[in-house]
Amino acid sequence: MKYLITIICILTIHALGCHDDLTINSNNIKAIKFILSTDNKVISKSISDSNRIQQIIAELNSAQRELAIFKAIYRLEIVYTDGKEQFVLCNGNRIKVNGLTYILNKSITQIIDEL
Repeated sequence: MKYLITIICILTIHALGCHDDLTINSNNIKAIKFILSTDNKVISKSISDSNRIQQIIAELNSAQRELAIFKAIYRLEIVYTDGKEQFVLCNGNRIKVNGLTYILNKSITQIIDEL
């Protein structure tokens, strides 16, 4: 019985942890807000240049799915022209979108500062 439970747990973790590609819709984005929240302050940076937005979305969409637990320090708010918003929680090179965690090739601060 122990082995059966172990096998079920392993299969469940594998099924949840793999194969989900990140796809953030890059059409009709009005702006991306990069927000740092700490106990003492909130720092916000808004990006509205379409070329920079496309580059940021391309970096986000290249992230690899991986199970991870982290405390989000940064938040990206992707604002679409129709008023809808999508949130991406970030810390270093780890991001969470729609409850799923991903690993970026570089940290979110490097991606934002490079562009």
